[in-house]
Amino acid sequence: MANGTRILVCRTCPRFVPNPRHDRTDGAALGAEIAALAVANGWNPGDVRMVNCLAGCKNPCNIALDGDSKYRLRFSLLGPGVGRDVIKAAQQHGKSTNGDIPKAELPEKLRCRLSAKSPPRIGD
Repeated sequence: MANGTRILVCRTCPRFVPNPRHDRTDGAALGAEIAALAVANGWNPGDVRMVNCLAGCKNPCNIALDGDSKYRLRFSLLGPGVGRDVIKAAQQHGKSTNGDIPKAELPEKLRCRLSAKSPPRIGD
């Protein structure tokens, strides 16, 4: 994205389902929704990245907002229909100086889903 924020989507969520309903995981479906919305909003397709794990396995589905020299924000327990809110939060993350978005300013559907906040990586 022009503002440097990347959206990471866990493609393996939910990882520990004993009998998956189908071959496509909920995380992969959520990733497809977010990617389509991102491209429709002028993002580079590479700004939405499918990853193997975001360490939120007990609370699937997970996405994270990440950027150079910014906090990484992980959101858990997401499902279909939150793509627009994820895009909005990613835009906020990109516009912020350090990626730390006050909870009250997050889209309403994401406020109670913030599950981890990691400080910027050293060297970024």
